[in-house]
Amino acid sequence: MSQTIWGDTNGSGGATLVNYPVTIQVASQQILGANASRRYLEIQNNHATEDIYVNFGAAATVANGLCIRSRTTNPTGQPQKFAVPPTNTVNIIAAGVNNAVIVTEGT
Repeated sequence: MSQTIWGDTNGSGGATLVNYPVTIQVASQQILGANASRRYLEIQNNHATEDIYVNFGAAATVANGLCIRSRTTNPTGQPQKFAVPPTNTVNIIAAGVNNAVIVTEGT
């Protein structure tokens, strides 16, 4: 799905958004490649009880990743938005198997 937004996070106009539904496992996986044109990034953890961990430019682990809480510990279900989106690779790992995540990238 693609959508254009105006007034993106870096104030440079609009961005075309693409949603990537991803199923995360217990091994780190790259969900987005490096993208120098990335102007928006949002990651939503849809699992009821399991957290996910995100790292940029290298494999994600529970020890080195940015934790995005499950819906149980984040009951509002708010996604993680990045004020300054990373342009390097985005890697993610789950605390358990088959964790549904929605990644939205804007360029």
